[in-house]
Amino acid sequence: MGIYPYSPVGLAPATLKAYCDATPSLSGVSVEIVGFLVDAPAAEVADALGTLGYDVVGFSTYVWNAGLVLEAARRLKALAPGAAVVLGGPEVAGWSRELLSAHPSVDFVVAGEGELTLAELLACLQKAGEGDGYAGVRGLAYRSGGGPAVNPPRPLIEDLGSLPSPFLAGVLDVDRVGPYLFALETYRGCPFGCRYCFWGKHRRVRYFPLERVEAELRLILKSSNLRRVFFSDSVCNLDLGRFKRVLRLLADENPNGIIFDFEMIPDKLDEETLGLLGRLRDGYVAFGLQSTTPAALEQIGRRWRKAALERGVRALRASAGRLKLYIDLIYGLPGDTYRGYLESIRYAMSLLPDKVQPHPLQVLPGSEFWTDPGRYGLEFQREAPHLVERSSTFSAGEVRRAAAWTTPLYVYFNPAVRAAVALLTARPGAVPEDPFRLFVRLLRCLRRVVDLYLVAREVDVDAAAASRLGAVLDAFLRGELRSRGVPAEAATAIRDAVRFYVLCTTMASVPPDWQPPAGLVPLRPGDVVAVSPSCPVATFDFDVTALDGLSPAADPRRSDALPRRPTTVAFNRRLNQPQRLSPALAELVALCDGSRTAGEVASEFAARHGFVVLEVVVPRLLEALGDLVNQGVLDVVAKGAREAAS
Repeated sequence: MGIYPYSPVGLAPATLKAYCDATPSLSGVSVEIVGFLVDAPAAEVADALGTLGYDVVGFSTYVWNAGLVLEAARRLKALAPGAAVVLGGPEVAGWSRELLSAHPSVDFVVAGEGELTLAELLACLQKAGEGDGYAGVRGLAYRSGGGPAVNPPRPLIEDLGSLPSPFLAGVLDVDRVGPYLFALETYRGCPFGCRYCFWGKHRRVRYFPLERVEAELRLILKSSNLRRVFFSDSVCNLDLGRFKRVLRLLADENPNGIIFDFEMIPDKLDEETLGLLGRLRDGYVAFGLQSTTPAALEQIGRRWRKAALERGVRALRASAGRLKLYIDLIYGLPGDTYRGYLESIRYAMSLLPDKVQPHPLQVLPGSEFWTDPGRYGLEFQREAPHLVERSSTFSAGEVRRAAAWTTPLYVYFNPAVRAAVALLTARPGAVPEDPFRLFVRLLRCLRRVVDLYLVAREVDVDAAAASRLGAVLDAFLRGELRSRGVPAEAATAIRDAVRFYVLCTTMASVPPDWQPPAGLVPLRPGDVVAVSPSCPVATFDFDVTALDGLSPAADPRRSDALPRRPTTVAFNRRLNQPQRLSPALAELVALCDGSRTAGEVASEFAARHGFVVLEVVVPRLLEALGDLVNQGVLDVVAKGAREAAS
């Protein structure tokens, strides 16, 4: 059973089912997948599982769903005492004995890669094995003699090609996943040995056969429902040859424009890789900087290659088209301080990324920090999400102060805020100013007028909040540009660019369920039309449509090259894209204020332009208005009399 943030269908349960289905000894066992979203109430999860009457219920457990899983397991055990409850996943691997001791509703814990262990456990349960009957199942923890028993660990699966693909076996139907496939793995393991993480503890990387990966991707790329896929590989460009083949396939065989996101290291971004990334439609590349404090990096077992990072950032900006750049930071690290964390933010922002992702230190079960916290002066929550409370160098008060930067950094993620910072940084005044200092001053202005939570996102910002954000940014830009002596025309272009990004944020990354009607819906002359609330329309002095889809920080001086011509843009939330309207369409839309019928709009437009043969012109104008209705720019707010009567 899976509980995930974006879709009730997850990779791990599907992978386990595919293996069990292909195991001959389990031919009499029926394995089903049940899924919930992570915000589902525990009672709802338990009631559903109890009603279905399963003999065994396995929970795929992660740091972000562990609380819900344990509460749902407790409730399920009360409803169905005979059901065996099994926990697996990365959250439970490092403390199975403690989990069994603290949670009597849990019967078994599968530690490590679960395919073989789960299949052997089900075979034992099928034979009604009890107590030490499970002693031969490596990687399993269970109850025996009144207490927990923990078997020796199971070796890593060396030949990942021996595992059936849940995609190719038809277990994971990508069209049922929803808009976001939360995890897609092309290999297992991690080359790093970060002391806060269990993932790279063995530092062993094993690859799925590349032919299998390509076959899975071709299946995924055929989906008409998927919009975004996250590669869950620890370093996607670890093996450059494999990665280039994957990128080439994504670039050449992606008719539906699915977006892909990656975690990478900057050291391995050669020219060919960058060129392939530049052919992708959209997505992000995340670099795990974590900290710039040398003592903190030494404590966690990482290195910071500053020159390589900066080369990678510059190269990505120059070549990777619409791909965004994310930089990850962690606060609360031993060896770091609050001041050091601020310096890390300052450095990260100096690179003008699209997003600075702040994370609290999470001391994950089984990691070195978990097993030997005293060595690092760590105090943390023993229960998930295992957040750090203090370290030997980062006091509890400083952890709280660092956490308070989370929302402001997500405000920076807003494209309009980021554009304002980038555009002003590209034109320093007499006293050079770094982006972080500029952002802090802008933040003071925003706090007075805008609820930061309402604008701390890239898209889907409420129209009223976006309007307040736009007003603050425009006032801030006016003052800054005047003080820097920026010429009036360049200043107008900059303000237009930022206003464009403000309105882009009102669109949703995943559009609502609305779809254009099949075929043209005729618009009757008596229908009253108005601009859709889901589609703000604005006119600019410059042609800002050249900015569409490109990061505002990728080239902060692109506003200098915008053509000087009035341009009207509809920010169509229904289709999730800005649409440039021709001057004639812009004038038609301006007349659609909800007080006129379509016939009146067409007649007034014709009269303004001196058209005489109205019986020819008006039907064409009505057809144009009908197209705008079908595209979602206009709404019919009242039906014509004849249609209403029918």
